[in-house]
Amino acid sequence: MKRLLTVLTALSLLAVAAPATAASAPQVVAANKVVPWGLTFLPDGSALFTERVTRSIWAVAPGHAPRRIYTVTESQANGEGGLLGIAVAPTYARDLRVYLYYSTGSDNRIAFIRRGSAARPTPIVTGIPAGSNHNGGRLVFGPDGYLYAGTGDAGNTSNAQNPSSLGGKILRVTTSGAPAPGNPFSGSRV
Repeated sequence: MKRLLTVLTALSLLAVAAPATAASAPQVVAANKVVPWGLTFLPDGSALFTERVTRSIWAVAPGHAPRRIYTVTESQANGEGGLLGIAVAPTYARDLRVYLYYSTGSDNRIAFIRRGSAARPTPIVTGIPAGSNHNGGRLVFGPDGYLYAGTGDAGNTSNAQNPSSLGGKILRVTTSGAPAPGNPFSGSRV
């Protein structure tokens, strides 16, 4: 059965727990991390998580020490920005793609890396407003196979009401960053 990863940010701990039974208890698999943020599971049940401030991706699994597997040097951790969301592609078993949401000096962006590669992230969506707070950054693949991204308003609440801004929205895109077919506004990622 799939393990449940509980992020205890107040204590900066990561714990993996088996399904609740009278004899089960959480197992700490990583401690003393700096603002753990995004979380995703690999097909084998292990997990990847992002550390916002250090811009690091960590791999964790019960019974194994956490391993830093990648640092996104293009990311800048200003205010509430940094390395934020992470999602494993539904095609991960074939292509090892892991999608990321991170802040740069000029914007927030969505990109992918291939696990095990040292190559720089390949951006698929750029120009998402960035600010010292409210950067958003959650990523998840939906059952429809499209990537959903929660973006922040970058501290400017009018971004959420502006249809031409990518800030303060939920974006639905293909794995190449194009607007997903059937989005409410034709040709829009929103």
